[in-house]
Amino acid sequence: KEKYDEDIPREFLDPIMFTSINEPYEIPDVKQIVDKYTIFNHLTFSHTNPFTNSALTKEEFIEYNRRDDVKERIQKFITDFSKWKNEHKM
Repeated sequence: KEKYDEDIPREFLDPIMFTSINEPYEIPDVKQIVDKYTIFNHLTFSHTNPFTNSALTKEEFIEYNRRDDVKERIQKFITDFSKWKNEHKM
């Protein structure tokens, strides 16, 4: 496991599990980045957006994350987190 000279900033932590986001996906409506494991686990048991409680299926979620604007935001997240990791790696 990689070690850093300070705690990982909240913006790079999954807001549900508070663990590092390894595979970022964006939640519709709230545009919140979460980890793939967390959201897929949630959607397996509850077909709802965990932040709004509105209906959301895995298929709708996957389709949403295929949109170009969403891909751009996810790529920015990946770039920003990678930069932070490189700057703080021990």
